[in-house]
Amino acid sequence: RIEHLGMLEKDERQRWTIVPLDRDRLVNLYELREHLEPVALHHALPALDPAWLGELRHRLAGQIAVYPRVSARALDDLEFDLHVRCLEPCPNRELLAALAKTRCVLKLSKHVLGVAMDVPEFDPFMAEHLHVIDAMAGGDARLAVATLHEHLRSSRPKVIDRLERFRRSFTPVQIPYIHAPPRGPDLDAPS
Repeated sequence: RIEHLGMLEKDERQRWTIVPLDRDRLVNLYELREHLEPVALHHALPALDPAWLGELRHRLAGQIAVYPRVSARALDDLEFDLHVRCLEPCPNRELLAALAKTRCVLKLSKHVLGVAMDVPEFDPFMAEHLHVIDAMAGGDARLAVATLHEHLRSSRPKVIDRLERFRRSFTPVQIPYIHAPPRGPDLDAPS
């Protein structure tokens, strides 16, 4: 499951390695999301139940009313609603598999925002989600796709800043069975 989320991979010697989430990788993942999520949403829209979208909007409006006193769990659910659940009906399974590799971005927010960092006093992401959901509920595919794309584009710098602040302040717990990968050209040279 962790490999599926793009957080682990096997190297050329079939050893598991942690894939670091640094600025460059985050930029690349957001670029992928900006290209693929709107397309997946366009394909998923005909299968989305209007009553379910109404429930989604109601939950989101409830969280907007109490923001910034929103739990990390609620924030994670809101992200998962728009960026995963709304896309699940997309019939292009290859597209969804490619997007699954970007979910580590959602996990970053889940484990940082409201946990290791305070929820910002003001962040327009909930209103942006609301605009996307309203466009979907109104049956305006063009507007829903454009609004989702704009939301992703505007989220990128905020998430990059959050990642960089977190990386500067976080000291990872040392776990004896997890080692940093060796670096350098002589990895296979005898010692």
